[in-house]
Amino acid sequence: MRHVISLALGLVSIATASDVAPATSNAPGDALRATDSSRTGAANATKRNVLFVISDDLRPELPCYGCSHVVAPRTTALAEESTKFTRAYAQQSLCAPSRNSFLSGRRPDATESWQFVDDFREIGPDWTTLPEAFKKAGYQSVGCGKVYHPGLPPNWDLPTSWDSRMNATWDDWMYPTEPQCPNNATWCSMPEDSVFEDTQTTRTALQLLDNVTASNETKPFFLAVGFRKPHLQWRAPAWSFDAYPGGPNATALANRTTAPDGAVDLAFHMPVAELSAFADVAACGGPLVMAPNTNYPEHCQRSFRYGYYAAVTFMDEQLGILLDAVEDKGLTASTAVIFVGDHGWHLGDQAEWLKFTNYENS
Repeated sequence: MRHVISLALGLVSIATASDVAPATSNAPGDALRATDSSRTGAANATKRNVLFVISDDLRPELPCYGCSHVVAPRTTALAEESTKFTRAYAQQSLCAPSRNSFLSGRRPDATESWQFVDDFREIGPDWTTLPEAFKKAGYQSVGCGKVYHPGLPPNWDLPTSWDSRMNATWDDWMYPTEPQCPNNATWCSMPEDSVFEDTQTTRTALQLLDNVTASNETKPFFLAVGFRKPHLQWRAPAWSFDAYPGGPNATALANRTTAPDGAVDLAFHMPVAELSAFADVAACGGPLVMAPNTNYPEHCQRSFRYGYYAAVTFMDEQLGILLDAVEDKGLTASTAVIFVGDHGWHLGDQAEWLKFTNYENS
């Protein structure tokens, strides 16, 4: 068995294929094409199943990209037997436009989706999306979590992109919610039995996996799973924070915490609305502290980075649960796994936080 992983510069993809040797690619491609006659999830012996996993706001700061300070054993193990893309760029560093782009196969100048208002269906009502392409090819096309951005397109593009049994015979589309962190902080360490966005997504994904691999199903499956972490808030089980001994004080700063020399003002973005929502950001001076040559106090930067890394570790575990379920069903060799981040994220790099920029971090 071999896998393909593409996680780079804001875009991540991983796929499994028994006939593809491990490799590292510098091409900007984000998909694996493999053909063989290995067994699929159902009775069909000519088409490989597809597990398509999206992680929200995931920057390519993982051990498989030389970042050993991040704890992510499942993506690390997957990358070791995968093709890893190192120059895969997001079309835009914002959730809705990026997802409208890679799920429709068109750039934002074609989709005319640049923010959280418009979606590609307004321009291309008859365009074939990625999940719809599999549906037309005879796949059971199902999904859960944050695949499209909520409402863009409306109703997760049901029923056009997806199997007619979604929101009918099978479960309704599930988009996770969770309580706010205590004191409205950016991150919080919670008991393992707490309500988390991504554990809900994982449970629904496992139910859908059972549906599409039932004994009476004869078609291969395309299963899309959208994890919310490491998107803010960084609310995660205590063990994911314990994975970083020393806590925030032991967390390193970004390599460059101010803007590049000679950077134009237009390159800088101040995410006032997004950061104003959190009490610990306010305690650190609020979003207006941000400027090209000014960053938050170091203890604040370390704290924010610590929370983000713990959320990555938590998401990594959820990915592993999905991969284990595929393996438990005996489908690893016949299932392509694609793991993609919708774009990157700033963690104090270039004095920036969040996304919204054209720097490679974002």
